[in-house]
Amino acid sequence: MKPVALDAARRTPERKSLPAPLLLPAIGFVTGIALDNLIVVPRIVCVGMLAVAGLFWLRRRNRVWLGAAVALAAAGLGAARHDLAFRRWPANHLARRVGDEPILATIRGTIVDGPTIYSRESEHGLPPYAAGQQMRFVVDSDAVIDTTGAAHAASGRVAVHVGTAAAGLQPGDTVEVFGMLGRVSGPANPGEFDRRLALRRDGILVQLSANTGEAVRVLARPASAGPRRWLAAARRVLSAALRETGNGAADESAGSVADAMVLAQRSRVDRTINEAYQRTGNSHLLAASGLNVVWLALFVGSIGFCLSLHYRTTTLLVLATLVLYGIVSEPNPPILRAVIMGVAACAAILMRRKVNAINWLAAAAIVLLLFNPCVLFAASFQLTFAVVIGLIVLSRRIPDPAERLRLAATGLSPTPEDIGGSVGNRALHAAGLWQIGIDLLGAGSVCSVAAWVSGLPLAAYWFGAVAPWGFITSFILAPLAGLVTILGFIKLVLAFVIPPSVTITGPTLNGVIWLMNWLVKRFAAIPGTYIQIGRLNVVWVSGCYLLLGVVVAWNHPLVKQWRERLRFGRGAATVVALALLAWPFVPVRRWLRPADAVTVWTLAVGNGTATVVELPDGRTLLYDCGSRSPVDVAERTVLPFLRERGIGAIDVAFVSHPDSDHFSGIEGVARAIPIRRLMINQHFESFGADQPAAMNVLKRAGELGIPIERIAAGWKLSGSGAEVACIWPPPAGAFMTSDNSSSTVLRVSFGGRRMLLPGDIDNYSLDQLAAGGSARCDVLQLPHHGSVTDSTETFIAKANPGVCIRSSGQHERETVNGIRRLVGGRSYFSTAEDGCVEVTLREKGMSVDGFRCYEETLSKP
Repeated sequence: MKPVALDAARRTPERKSLPAPLLLPAIGFVTGIALDNLIVVPRIVCVGMLAVAGLFWLRRRNRVWLGAAVALAAAGLGAARHDLAFRRWPANHLARRVGDEPILATIRGTIVDGPTIYSRESEHGLPPYAAGQQMRFVVDSDAVIDTTGAAHAASGRVAVHVGTAAAGLQPGDTVEVFGMLGRVSGPANPGEFDRRLALRRDGILVQLSANTGEAVRVLARPASAGPRRWLAAARRVLSAALRETGNGAADESAGSVADAMVLAQRSRVDRTINEAYQRTGNSHLLAASGLNVVWLALFVGSIGFCLSLHYRTTTLLVLATLVLYGIVSEPNPPILRAVIMGVAACAAILMRRKVNAINWLAAAAIVLLLFNPCVLFAASFQLTFAVVIGLIVLSRRIPDPAERLRLAATGLSPTPEDIGGSVGNRALHAAGLWQIGIDLLGAGSVCSVAAWVSGLPLAAYWFGAVAPWGFITSFILAPLAGLVTILGFIKLVLAFVIPPSVTITGPTLNGVIWLMNWLVKRFAAIPGTYIQIGRLNVVWVSGCYLLLGVVVAWNHPLVKQWRERLRFGRGAATVVALALLAWPFVPVRRWLRPADAVTVWTLAVGNGTATVVELPDGRTLLYDCGSRSPVDVAERTVLPFLRERGIGAIDVAFVSHPDSDHFSGIEGVARAIPIRRLMINQHFESFGADQPAAMNVLKRAGELGIPIERIAAGWKLSGSGAEVACIWPPPAGAFMTSDNSSSTVLRVSFGGRRMLLPGDIDNYSLDQLAAGGSARCDVLQLPHHGSVTDSTETFIAKANPGVCIRSSGQHERETVNGIRRLVGGRSYFSTAEDGCVEVTLREKGMSVDGFRCYEETLSKP
């Protein structure tokens, strides 16, 4: 086949890049915010940056000086705006009245967000403690009332959690709430989500916990429905209309997906469905984002086209719809970014201006960051802007398969300059529907690859995993997601215009959602779809995007000049790319795990136990994994810790006895990473026979292919100078008073030092171990979470540890059993106060440290 160049008449003329005057201010503003977050830029420095920018402006001899002036001024403003939003709080702020220790108090203020009613049940059906419905909302405080009844003016937003739901609360209500008031606590374990930092970036420094809904009293309601109440009512009505099926039977699973994709209510999605989307790299489809706004604009634009409306009228209709959608949908960076860009596009059409997506994107960034500069550090903000930049820039560099197919169909072989054009830059324009289909196929494939590549580094950084085939599954699922979104909008419109139409639109929408969910679950079951990786840092992410930028601008004169100076050719770029790709898969344990020590981590899991033991030879043990708290302890605490430590598998997991606060997280861990052996003692099944939850754990372990072994006193695991020995209970048939009495007791030894992990052993077991002398240790994890029995004092005296560790969610202010007195002058750590406790046993000694970090001192107003 002879290569031919396409003539100029058949080739779309190249467009010169349009100016983007807002790009430099946006880059400068982002830089200033990031700089202030990193090193705390003083106000005087911000003023100095503005002054220097003014000097540059006065000397503006060319565009370089002008650009430097604009960028520097924007950086100074960005740093000052971040300092004001993140550190500067009024003198009467509630955070200045409370410390790390909560106090009993009553706050008075107005509900500004929520209330949200939810059930805090364990994600895997464990533990079997009834949690019921609970409630959370945000109050904009105006006063705090202390225990004497005196009211003090106090400002600040308060995150309120109520143990039982209180009916009738609405946004705008003035309320009084009584409970424990304190600063938001930081992470208690390595790798754990920093809720304190996240809330602080939303302007919340203080939280209040109340036991029941009776602690909330409504003082006044606004005379007329305000914006917040109107929005809350509108969202409830829209959600009900979207879920309506017309036959009285609601499909909760399909309804939750529709709520997420159409109305941006992501929190309602079923856990198993959410996991499947995440494992296939398609979690973005469940979140209403820029794609939803695009589908909405196309939907409204199509209506205008079908009604033969003038293009200006149609544009105004689209503009009004986008603004209304941005107001009604739950606000998040992707939605707001897309709405701002959509409004800019509509304005450009109305004013007959040229398209400039980069300028619109910069405008969206400036608007969002002016409103809340801390949103820059949110995963959703970073991902949405990275993906859109990738779609704008990378799509021009990715060869379009549709173009190749059309050229092949005409018998021509394209020249190099005919290949690799942007999406929409078509070499041939042939008539026919099949060509349109090929165009859509090509555009979809290019966009999927561009979005996947541009978002991959950030997704890997934030979620600690990669979906290698995410661009393929997204390409397949995106049309269905678009169909769900459009059908959802159609259903909402018809539900108010022709109410009986829900008997048709309801089943149709649910059927498409069912098909999409079915495909996602099938994709998630394919091996290699979701790969956990080691922890990543900002340096790796920056390196990935720097290399990507160099590749995109490879032939730009400036880049080419620097490449020649640094002798950075394609070979060097390939080496750097391979190094960056390999980095996430390098086991970080090689430098995190000391080769001459045993490290034992007592994780802070509330009222429960989860202990991780790292041996010198690289093996990892898990002793118990559970909590009474009605949350998924595996997802919230244990798995983030393991990812932080670079642990990709558990060599041996022990479940000490059949109480769910010691095993409720085992299944969650096993579903995420391999557990090679599961150890239970020979009394576990006899005591757990009447406990369905305990038997269910063994059943699930069998289904997951985990070998189950039954051990007794005398079992040992050794290697590299370390030894882990089971010293209790005796073999099956021995007398036991209860399941607690039968707890597996492990002794971890290294370098002449010992640590004892006793589970929930009670009086009988305590007496037996104390009498036998095997309780002697240097570090003792207090039995039964620090409970006190008749034998506790004798046991501690016989064990004679130098350090005692209590794994409990009970704070010292709530502890009245006298455990501190029994510990005596020994070093004492409690996970409720100190967070995760790290014990390191070495040949030359040992060290014990708590993890909990406390709130920094607030800046003056």
